[in-house]
Parts: sequence; structure tokens; C-alpha cells
Amino acid sequence: MAKIAATHVHVHKKNGESVVIAAGEEIPAALAKLIDNEAVFAKEGEANEAESTDSSTEPGPYDGKTDDELRAILTERELPTDGDSAALVERLTQADTEQE
Repeated sequence: MAKIAATHVHVHKKNGESVVIAAGEEIPAALAKLIDNEAVFAKEGEANEAESTDSSTEPGPYDGKTDDELRAILTERELPTDGDSAALVERLTQADTEQE
């Protein structure tokens, strides 16, 4: 049976890549093996609740942007531009949070 994320999860792969999984999403088996905190997995019957209370279903300010567009925003903010899409969005989101 597939495991479902109970919370927003950041998985850091051995190759340095970071993968973000939203609450209510299925966690691929290969990534589930890398997670050592069992609290991030939804218990049976909690998956629907996690999906309904998760605000990540609303489009974020960076949804639909290309990597080039994300890197341009990062460059404007003088932030690092390396990484995959998830890393770029995570960096921008973190910077937004720090500005608040």
C-alpha cells in the first residue's frame, strides 16, 4: 500500500536533489525509504483529511513558471540559482517567508 504524506515533506536525496511532497500526496516508495520520521506518513483514513486541509492545492506564486523564470527572480533577489525546479521554488518561498 502506498504511503501518503500527512504533512508537507522535503526529502533530500543522496545526490543532493531535494523533492517536495505536499500533504495528501502519495510518497513514492523509493522516497519513503529515505524518510526516517514516521510522523510524516498519514495513518489510514487520514489521507482525505490531509488533502482537504492542505492549502497547497491553491496555486502558489511560482506555479507554472519555468526554471528560467524562477532563476530570473532569484537573480533579481541576489539568491543562488542552482538546483531543480523544486529547489528553486523552495528557495523563493523561504525568502518570501523571511521577508514577512
